[in-house]
Amino acid sequence: MYFQPIGRITDMAKCQVAIVMLMLLMLTVALHAQVIVQPDQIKQDKDQTYYDYYLSASDMISAKTFPADAISVQNATMHKHKGTLFVSADHGTNHASITYEFDFTNTKYRPTSVDWRYVFNMFGKPGPKMPATIATAAWSTDGKQFSTITTVSNDPDFTPPRGNVLNGKTVKFDHTPDKVYYRVEFKTVDPNQTFKGDQAQWNRTGTNAKIFHARFKLTALADHLIKDQVSLQVTYPKHARHIVGKQVYPEFIFNMESAAHWKFIGALHGSSGSAKLVDSPRRPGEKAILFTAKIRKNNKTPGWMYWQAALDPELSIVGTYQTKIDIYPITEMPFRIMAMYGDHRGFGIIPAVWSSLGHHEPGKWHELTMKVGTQRREIDYIRFTFPTSSKEIVDGTEVQFIVDNIRMIKVADPPAVVSIDKLAVQSGINAGYLQMHNTTELMDDDLMTLALELSVDQPQAGKMELDIKNIDSGIMVTKYLPVNLKSPFTALQLSLVDLLGETGVGKHQLSLKFTDQNGRQLASSSRPYDFTIYSSKHMHAQRNVLLAELKQLQEYKQKLQEKGIVVAEPNVTLTVCDWWLNDNGNVVDDFVRQRECKIAYQQLDYLKGMLEEARSQLKRREDGQVKEPHVDDYQMGVPVQIADGRLVQSGKPIFLIGALGSQSHTHLLKDIGFNTQSRETGINKWIAKSQDGGVKQLKDFFDISKAYGISTSMLLSSHYKPVPLPGKYAAADSRHTGASMFPWDVLAPNVDEMFDLWYDRMMPYYKNEPTLVSLGTANEPGYTVSPESKTFEAQFRVWSKEQYQEINVANKRWGSSFESFESITSQEYFKFRDQSQAANYDWLRFVDQQVSGFFERRKDHLLKELPGMSVWVKLMGHHGHIGYSHLNEVNNILHGQNVVGTDGHDPIWMDLIKSVAPSRPIINSEWHFLGGQIDMNDQQLIQGRMFDGMTHGICNGLIWKWHRSEWKTKSNGAEQTLTRWARTIDVAGRTALKMRGLVAPISDLGNLDGGNIRLLYSISSTVKMGTEYTDHLQHVYDKLGRNSQGTRFVFSNMLKAEDLQGVSLLASSVTPCVETQSLSIIEQWVKNGGTLWITEPTFEHDPWDSKHIGLPVAFTKALQSQGNQRYGKGHIVVSADDTILAKHCIGPWAADAQGKFIDSVDIRYLQPKADQPGYLSILNRSAEPQSIFLTDNTGRWMKVPDAYDVWNYQQVQLDDKLMLDANGVMLLQIQ
Repeated sequence: MYFQPIGRITDMAKCQVAIVMLMLLMLTVALHAQVIVQPDQIKQDKDQTYYDYYLSASDMISAKTFPADAISVQNATMHKHKGTLFVSADHGTNHASITYEFDFTNTKYRPTSVDWRYVFNMFGKPGPKMPATIATAAWSTDGKQFSTITTVSNDPDFTPPRGNVLNGKTVKFDHTPDKVYYRVEFKTVDPNQTFKGDQAQWNRTGTNAKIFHARFKLTALADHLIKDQVSLQVTYPKHARHIVGKQVYPEFIFNMESAAHWKFIGALHGSSGSAKLVDSPRRPGEKAILFTAKIRKNNKTPGWMYWQAALDPELSIVGTYQTKIDIYPITEMPFRIMAMYGDHRGFGIIPAVWSSLGHHEPGKWHELTMKVGTQRREIDYIRFTFPTSSKEIVDGTEVQFIVDNIRMIKVADPPAVVSIDKLAVQSGINAGYLQMHNTTELMDDDLMTLALELSVDQPQAGKMELDIKNIDSGIMVTKYLPVNLKSPFTALQLSLVDLLGETGVGKHQLSLKFTDQNGRQLASSSRPYDFTIYSSKHMHAQRNVLLAELKQLQEYKQKLQEKGIVVAEPNVTLTVCDWWLNDNGNVVDDFVRQRECKIAYQQLDYLKGMLEEARSQLKRREDGQVKEPHVDDYQMGVPVQIADGRLVQSGKPIFLIGALGSQSHTHLLKDIGFNTQSRETGINKWIAKSQDGGVKQLKDFFDISKAYGISTSMLLSSHYKPVPLPGKYAAADSRHTGASMFPWDVLAPNVDEMFDLWYDRMMPYYKNEPTLVSLGTANEPGYTVSPESKTFEAQFRVWSKEQYQEINVANKRWGSSFESFESITSQEYFKFRDQSQAANYDWLRFVDQQVSGFFERRKDHLLKELPGMSVWVKLMGHHGHIGYSHLNEVNNILHGQNVVGTDGHDPIWMDLIKSVAPSRPIINSEWHFLGGQIDMNDQQLIQGRMFDGMTHGICNGLIWKWHRSEWKTKSNGAEQTLTRWARTIDVAGRTALKMRGLVAPISDLGNLDGGNIRLLYSISSTVKMGTEYTDHLQHVYDKLGRNSQGTRFVFSNMLKAEDLQGVSLLASSVTPCVETQSLSIIEQWVKNGGTLWITEPTFEHDPWDSKHIGLPVAFTKALQSQGNQRYGKGHIVVSADDTILAKHCIGPWAADAQGKFIDSVDIRYLQPKADQPGYLSILNRSAEPQSIFLTDNTGRWMKVPDAYDVWNYQQVQLDDKLMLDANGVMLLQIQ
């Protein structure tokens, strides 16, 4: 037993605990003690000055230093049990902390770094009786904003942050602080659970070892002055961190003027590398850096090695779209070496921007462009990453290349996370660097701290002048401080005390300058530094005003409801406002805990506007100007069925709209307008000795849905591999097959058995679950196979023999010379894949069939137990993933699903996958419409993207993501959270509610059949051309936006004559490969009156890259001839000119005043029926307002003179131009 629950303590243990508890009676309150370092505690070791603090077992027993030295101990107690000592979180609590303050102000030394040593022990695997817990160690220099050192958990599935160090970490300070704080914090993952016994422990020991040890490395203060509410520390270091010659950070990093900042790292195992400064080739007088490596290839050679330079402080790349790099290869590099920005927590996290330095001709300069993803907010490394696993890299491979002049095309403003500046210098000062240690936001009694480094020629006495101005009030304060400047470097650290008292709340600017004794200027700031001072009292006063307004509106809403008036949309806004404004709400959290003051005030401004809009909307409903439609709730326990491309409940179509779930605030989902949530459970929870964790997980998820009357979609996440994997299934985990999100060998023995066992263990909890509506069998499952896979090698021999029967036939197609099918080896075959489209295409088809078959077996297993359940695979969704590049979407949908599953939102992707199986609804289980470079407070854009998705076939949309990420979080998708901004969740909820109320016409619009136009898609052309093919396809797709019946694809590899019945025009982009049989079908269709439009001569080859045989000569000749040619009763048009489309498209489409088609406006038209009105959806995808005319092939479309816009609750005239808001939506009801 590793820990002792309170309820099972022995009598002897009770006595021991009683003594300890009496001795430490005050542990659960703030102690307000501290560690005040005394001069006689400072130690010297050769050139190193340091201070040691340690806590031993004897200190804990005697209570000599613990808890006495801690500034705060909350819900934590020291225990002695069977000769073992430890401090643990108290039983029955959900949060505990211990905080130390190390104060150096009594000495003439300040810390430059600290080495922490400590131990965490987390006991008890999470289960029904044991909570999941997290322990965090963190440090700070102000006691307010803490940086994490270590995070650990008792949950074996917990993934620690990158850079996590189990028992300590050396922290280097970017300034020399007066005080340093260390904090240990325990918490339960679920705040409704509490610690059991002594499960969360700090510094467990059975000896008198130094179990908590902090060694501070120190530097002496040459001068320390406190004057006029300014503290000034001066040191004279031999080296400056941010100055090299006359250049300051970061220019000497990017100018490649110093190799000292570059390191070659990796578990080398005999390999070696370096970075050194050299003369720049062919650039007289310039320097550059030579990067070298020599690889020793063995079974221990790491997969990656790096040359990297730290960027401190972190730089910002927001708005920096490209970086140019000059590279001069010395050796051949026929492989990738990637130039990357990133942070130490994960270069692989999207978008760890990179471009390859390899594949460039040696002996000459090349300019490389590195694209920068704007989602990456800050970067603290630039790295050249060398993946050594490439087959071109052999034992003894040498790499040499020179890099010069890294330059950002557009420098971000500000360039760093904190303000930095290169000082303007005059004679006597070589260079000057300034860095603000605060962010640009100060709160109440925050110290404002800044550090300067000066490269000094001659020692001299001088004066520093600080000018601080409150821009809002005009108050200005000037401070003068004497400074002695010495060479080679003088370092200064300033702390400004009580700025709030001196200048007040508001926007400020600070500037500074140095002068000598004669008043001659030596150095000055190149620009004023902007910062803002905030007051919590001021913030709360504004919040309370809005709370009073909210209360009035809630009462107003209640009165309208009592009159029977539907006020669901304003209720969404009021619910969000209450969530943000209450005492435990997000505004207070942003301001007080996260210390994002500017954001908190932005939220208050937005909330004020939201309340004003809510009042207006309530008034419009009271006056009868708006009558909201009734929105049906999800009916718990009533099956949700698949019918005619829709989801149906009780015979009526239903939209299920919600979010990827989180346990936080899920009780608000329904009031916000949602009726579903998505959760996941991993295979690791079920292929384990105990399934208690998985059982509890499912019960918790379903209990939430049942409690609030919403539905649940469940992702069965196969990418969380069981550790350890039972030996029977070990072969299923192969590094030669799969991908990160689906890491399994689908041909391995027992892999089906393992998945069936997983499903069978979950099945009792799925059967008869009244909230469950869909199950997903994989999360973004790409799939690749390396030539080392023996299972795929063996099966390919069988498959190829079935395909070709005779090896000579196969050899002729592949260009190979295998003696028999049995002699085929993957290693040899992959050589032909590089040379032959036919060999590559066959391999991709083969792998696709095996993977699709695997998912088909998963689907069938689930449907056998759960008939009628929606079963999907979350397919990656954008045009770069079309075809075999990730997972063949066509076969996966046809065989592995009974709906259409995705996580994409691009219109072309949505129309493509809908075309695969038009009778099936789309389930978007990770709806990424918030992704990309968008303003999360642009309510029109968010509304438009949601509307776009639903009118393109989505029936179950689960938005990524619900969980509110911390503002400083850099993880993938942190900015794509619904609940960061009040305006985001407000518009998402109102839009969801509105679409649910209009489910009938919107779902009909999503199921339009394309009318009499089709767009040809050839998967073999994606093999031939890659994303270039999909770029061409996108171009033609955009032209077909004229067709108000939507765009439907036909697929060349499964084309049938009936697919073209009723079609008058078949469009195609550049399509070099298409099946001969399909071209025969197209030829007959054209001959019978169809029009084939291709943008340029194409269709030259079949999927195996062979010339077509047996097609009419006149037909093939027409395909290669520009112009409009008669063929039988039809036409073949080979032209980039899209004029031909007009007479085939069913209008209306959007045109400008000159009649030119506007492709940024999406229009869909649902024609009226005898007993039902028609609907016209209009979406402006442009960020600019637009005026449009509705037109068709007659020149002006006008079925009726006016219509009612059921989306915006207003009458619209159709006989004149329509004014569209930026990203605006209209849904016109036409009688």
